[in-house]
Amino acid sequence: MEKSKLKLSPAEWAAIGLTALFLIAAAVLSVRPKAEVTLAAAKPAATAAVEIIDLNTADAEALQTLPGIGPELASRIIAYRTEHGGFTDPAELLNIDGIGDKTYAELISHITVQSEEEP
Repeated sequence: MEKSKLKLSPAEWAAIGLTALFLIAAAVLSVRPKAEVTLAAAKPAATAAVEIIDLNTADAEALQTLPGIGPELASRIIAYRTEHGGFTDPAELLNIDGIGDKTYAELISHITVQSEEEP
């Protein structure tokens, strides 16, 4: 029996090479550990510059020192606090128009809610 020689065109060799590269890249990316970024690691300078603000006692000026809070959102926070008799949970900020998950994630490490009984 005679061996047949496999003859491929340059385009076919290129296609085989690109397919091999794709498969190798897919394998490498599927086993590579995912990088995790915490809020503190992502913005260390902002964390150091902002003190912890109590949502139940802060005035508009103090609220505006928080990341993403300008005069309009500060007034909405105060209006919500007045209307609902204060905050019992920081997550209540999500009830305020203009504060979504992204803004809340930036705020959570900078805010607290204390009742009048707490020191």
